[in-house]
Amino acid sequence: MLNKKAEENVLTPNFITLVIGAICLVLILGGAYLIYKNVMANQEAENAKTTLNTIISKIEILAEPKGKFTIQGFQKSNTWFLLSWNKNDPTNTKPEKCFLNSCLCLCKSQHDDIQSDNWKENCQTQGQGFCTEIKDKDIFVNNLFAYSELRPKDTFYSKNKLHPQMIYLRPNLMEIHIEKNASTINLTYYTDEYLTQNQK
Repeated sequence: MLNKKAEENVLTPNFITLVIGAICLVLILGGAYLIYKNVMANQEAENAKTTLNTIISKIEILAEPKGKFTIQGFQKSNTWFLLSWNKNDPTNTKPEKCFLNSCLCLCKSQHDDIQSDNWKENCQTQGQGFCTEIKDKDIFVNNLFAYSELRPKDTFYSKNKLHPQMIYLRPNLMEIHIEKNASTINLTYYTDEYLTQNQK
């Protein structure tokens, strides 16, 4: 009987120590995961901002009316979209930074179905969207797929919302075609399917 009581006295502190150790381990691992997730999210946003700055630089450098340039995607870049708004677009559809002028934005989708996204909100949420004003010109982005019915400069209505044309980023290299004149800039990405279809 004494041995059983002594055994219980030894086991009880050990059990409590084991439970406390397990809780501490879970807290440490959870904290490490949250730190990692935050660092990765910040890195993703920085990559997006750098990509937009690269695109703007390429637009400004191009002296010819037509040309093309290559950009490199980044990890999770396929959830980011290049969009444009023009000076005369309705202000209630535009991010605040685009209120008075045209602008080019790189913004993260918040839904699997991009037509459910509120791009105005996405593009003005910190860390989820970046916009650069384009003064004195309209800017259009075009993502041409095989059998695309959308023409350059088209917007489209879905679920009672006006959606701008957009180019979604790929995680690999992308070739963007550009056309410039005194009043407009057109950026176009031709998908592999589109190029294949139109080579036939």
